[in-house]
Amino acid sequence: MLINARLEPRVVAIPVCLALAMLGAAATGIEPRLFVILPAFAVVAALLASSTARLAFVVVGGTVVLGSSQDLDVTKLAYLAGVGVAVIGASLNLASRELALQRRLWVPLAISSFVWLGVLVMSLVVATSNGIGVFAWMRDGLNYALFASIPLIAVDASTSKRRGVIGLVLLTAGALTAASFGVKFVAGHGLGDFGLGGLALVSYSLPAALLCYATAASVSNVRSWAIWALAATGVAAIILATGTRSAATLLVGSAVILLVARRLGPERARPGRAVLALALAACITLPLTVAVANVDVSSLLQRFGSIGDLVNHPALDQSYAERVYQTSIDAEAFAQNPLFGVGPGRVISYVPIYSADVKEVVEADSPLGVPAKFGLLGVFALMVSAAAFVLVTRALPRGVPRLALAGFLMLALVRQLYATPLEEKGFSFGLLLLLALALFHAASPRPATVPDS
Repeated sequence: MLINARLEPRVVAIPVCLALAMLGAAATGIEPRLFVILPAFAVVAALLASSTARLAFVVVGGTVVLGSSQDLDVTKLAYLAGVGVAVIGASLNLASRELALQRRLWVPLAISSFVWLGVLVMSLVVATSNGIGVFAWMRDGLNYALFASIPLIAVDASTSKRRGVIGLVLLTAGALTAASFGVKFVAGHGLGDFGLGGLALVSYSLPAALLCYATAASVSNVRSWAIWALAATGVAAIILATGTRSAATLLVGSAVILLVARRLGPERARPGRAVLALALAACITLPLTVAVANVDVSSLLQRFGSIGDLVNHPALDQSYAERVYQTSIDAEAFAQNPLFGVGPGRVISYVPIYSADVKEVVEADSPLGVPAKFGLLGVFALMVSAAAFVLVTRALPRGVPRLALAGFLMLALVRQLYATPLEEKGFSFGLLLLLALALFHAASPRPATVPDS
């Protein structure tokens, strides 16, 4: 008689872990220094058995491991291997259960993932034909591989019973990357010094995801709305205190959220109260951040004041001229092969306008990153992804997660005008967390407006 049994990840994890433990014990007996592999077995077991462990590993592990140089070292390769195990665990989990999500919430996301996987496979062929090594392709293609894996990990996370973990990961990773961003650019712009070294992944988008969620939560009627307002202004204060002029676009997501709160947000959204709370909270967090970082206020105001000079005389601005030059390099790469691009992994060598030294970069500061590396095929994949996320956002139930996701996507659209959001790992992490919260909200019989903390 045939038994119709489902494949449970926890059931699979038990024999796998036993086998790995036996191998680890044998290896340790042969060579004691191999004892280090035993914790790795524990990590593998957790990644196979728990959706929250998979989400935390991908995001928190990524913010810690990927914050160093762009080279692929042993630690990053171990992280990539862990992401592979997480993908296997997520696939087993989703294959073992009936999804509570409607098809219109996950089918567009699945299509987006498969399209990008096809593009990445084709890009490997293109890259190797252009003399780009496999490791260089992996290093640069990692950003897009993370983006392609977002739907699977997010849908997997939505099956968890611990919604608070998703919110906790968002708070932790968002705050950590915001601090890293502040440490790097406050010192880099000569405005002050936090007195700290490199903390983790330097990201603009992951703090932006936290800002969008905190702003959306401050619009809601939950008891903690005032705390979320304080968190939102705290993140914005850290980013703005760096004097990074493009960081001003960070406010776009919050502005969109406040404008569409009554349409997309909770039933009893109160955007007027949120505006007042955010303004009052900013009066606390911005001066406090400036004081802690010992930021030179006059230099900070001068940097933001130069936005007017940039608008009136763009050719005289070094940062703008540098971005235009790198964009022209991407345009030339696209012209070489309009259909498939030149592939990820190329190293751009050039002499900056402000220096006589040769500079090498892998990711150009340009909005043409996708067409340069993947050609029109990549542009098609980008359009498919944009359509998928718009369709999913429209299909989500009203609430804080939907409102936050809408604001974050609008912010990404604005950033695409002068940069390539997909080139930033923090963008994929932020989108993953917001999507996971939104899908959990949609799958829950009684969706909560904010995650438990």
